[in-house]
Amino acid sequence: MAQGMDQLNACTREWGHPNSYPHYIYIISIESHTLIRAIERGTNKKEILEVIKTGKEAAAKHGKIAKFKIYDFNKKWLGKYYMQKMVRVFYTMEENTIITVTVYVFYGKWEK
Repeated sequence: MAQGMDQLNACTREWGHPNSYPHYIYIISIESHTLIRAIERGTNKKEILEVIKTGKEAAAKHGKIAKFKIYDFNKKWLGKYYMQKMVRVFYTMEENTIITVTVYVFYGKWEK
């Protein structure tokens, strides 16, 4: 079993949106495709949840929603050293459920 694949069975979590009143509860469903891509691209479930909750909005097409967050990285990825990584999550909203579509990870240096 690939590293991190055990996460595929535990892929939902509830949370209250901090800027809404009353505090609504949303269910975040991290689809297995998203977790597989996360492992391949260098991120994880924890970072995906952080991006959805606290990331900045980004452009998305075809009715999707996108958010991103920049993390300090300061290590090698695929043999090259990078100072930061940007995790970008694409998802849809269905009633009170956020459903992930995919995640992309970019490596480099950005302003935070």
